[in-house]
Amino acid sequence: MPVISVGKRSYYCLFFRDIFPIGWNIANGACDTRNELLDPLQALEREFAEELGVVNPDKRTRYVLNPEEHPALDRAEFVNYRRLWQKQFPRFDLLNFRSEGLAFTWEHGPDQVTVRTGRRTNKLTDCFVNINTLDFGIELDRIARIAVTDDEVLCDLDVNDKKDRVLNRPVGLFDVERLQKELRDGNGRFIPDKFFHSGKVFDGSKLEQRVKGAVTEDVRSWRRSQEIADFEETSNKFDLCPVTRSLVRRHKPETGVAPSQKGRMGPGKQSDVFISFAEPDGARAYKVFEFVKGRSSRPPFFAPVTLAGCSGRWGDAIDSALQSATSLIAIASKSENLERGWVRYETRAFHQLHGADEDARIIPFISGFNPLELPMPLRLYQALQWGKGKKFDAALEQLWNRIS
Repeated sequence: MPVISVGKRSYYCLFFRDIFPIGWNIANGACDTRNELLDPLQALEREFAEELGVVNPDKRTRYVLNPEEHPALDRAEFVNYRRLWQKQFPRFDLLNFRSEGLAFTWEHGPDQVTVRTGRRTNKLTDCFVNINTLDFGIELDRIARIAVTDDEVLCDLDVNDKKDRVLNRPVGLFDVERLQKELRDGNGRFIPDKFFHSGKVFDGSKLEQRVKGAVTEDVRSWRRSQEIADFEETSNKFDLCPVTRSLVRRHKPETGVAPSQKGRMGPGKQSDVFISFAEPDGARAYKVFEFVKGRSSRPPFFAPVTLAGCSGRWGDAIDSALQSATSLIAIASKSENLERGWVRYETRAFHQLHGADEDARIIPFISGFNPLELPMPLRLYQALQWGKGKKFDAALEQLWNRIS
């Protein structure tokens, strides 16, 4: 289930399902191979990449999980889904749009599962296990946090292979706090703040009219007669599907980080500089934080300090800081450290938010590897390398010159 960050608001992203169980659903599917049965998270990531399309028609860009992947390795079914979408909606030339990395990270889940087949065993963590009797489902789910701008369009790329067409379900965005409150209050009818359909965005107030018109007309054109009858006879089409209901109930948006007693400051203050790093580079990142804090009129955003004692959702606080900052420092002693969850999310989100802004910059601050090994989009920016001792101090001065 994606949690979409747009500006300073976070939304659950759900798909409108027109067959049993009818209502708002997450992106899901089944394992296709024995390897996926042993590691269902493989199937989860495949389904995620298959179903949710994030595109910017004006920039002729589509956002993908793996921007480093060579086009020759692109999965055949993914190419077919884009072909079918382009066939139905020629304005979206998805076969020829350039690809760029999607700003996303997986949130931590509370469950773990051990899968055994023959002599092979695999332990899965950070997931949600959902079991429901209504549709006899046993699912492993995860929640992905994704950052987009107001210019991006969300598309349902899932297909019906027999009909050789995309499903083109409405994709709804529901404010996280509002949906959780409505669920606690016992509501059974859920209207999104806004939704996307056929490559266009609509206000949530237009949903019922859209479903009675274009969506129902589409369902009648290709669904089986019994499915059409079930859909039209369902009085409440806007409930949550069982797994979705369970997942939203159990979702606790990530709050708090390991507190630091040094230089504590409260969340909510804007920063000009955002410091991004993975755990192995934490000690060096703290030195950068102390140096920049001593030179800057506003303290930089440094998660272990800035968010210490934060009682709110720190994912939202990170998104807000990424928007207000004019510089992002990406610190790493190994290239792979920059591909870790939140670092990958922060660098891609900042690039997506500020890529066209000449006053905003990303500064890869690295040591121990060639700048050519930087992942995208960091490779587009001039890296600054540091060493030990005095060389590191000199690099800090250079870093400040870049920032100021």
